[in-house]
Amino acid sequence: MATTWSALGSSGPARRWCSPTTHGGSRSAREIDGKTLLTALAIEATNASCYTCVEVLLLEDVEHFERTKADELIVTGEVTSLLLASAATDHGMSRVIGDLLTRDPTRGPDNLVSMDLASSMVGKPFVDVLADVKRTSGATVVAIEAERGDLEVNPPSDRPLAAGDRLLVISGGLVDLRTTVP
Repeated sequence: MATTWSALGSSGPARRWCSPTTHGGSRSAREIDGKTLLTALAIEATNASCYTCVEVLLLEDVEHFERTKADELIVTGEVTSLLLASAATDHGMSRVIGDLLTRDPTRGPDNLVSMDLASSMVGKPFVDVLADVKRTSGATVVAIEAERGDLEVNPPSDRPLAAGDRLLVISGGLVDLRTTVP
């Protein structure tokens, strides 16, 4: 069994992403989750500034991972089940989600990306920022991530943007809102 971690990217010196991955071979899901838990704890202990995303195989193991300082827990089975149920009732949903999450140009140019807020957007209501971003970059804002980490999907129109907020957008490419939005 090999346990690895990877630094997936950076948007400046203060934000780094680390993703522990435990390859299990013929090991059980419980053993894989156990090894992944230990790896996540080790990463957090050695580099607390790392933004850590962890894959959890079993929903019942989430309570153990919640005790770590991991920033995001992705429960593979739960995500797959929700996507399958959604695809059964809302046909085409799995293709839309796949297109938004992949950077494969054969599946479509649009991806979900997060972006720093332009200083000119601070204090503006969400609906105004939504229109400005669409008009200047062609991107569609779908969520706001507050500086404290809370995520608001489809925020209210009158929700004012604050310094430190980040936008989650659907974009055909990387857009720097600090330079494209007046």
